[in-house]
Amino acid sequence: MSVLAGLFLIAHGLVHLAVWFPEPKDDAPFDARNLWLLGEAVALTR
Repeated sequence: MSVLAGLFLIAHGLVHLAVWFPEPKDDAPFDARNLWLLGEAVALTR
């Protein structure tokens, strides 16, 4: 059971990387750099 929990956490972290690392396209419906909780965040790729 703990192996499944570990795999889930790894997959969850990879999803977060997929959201934060790529530069958003102009027509993207969501921009992770502008969040209501964090304000203007700096992209990790800059």
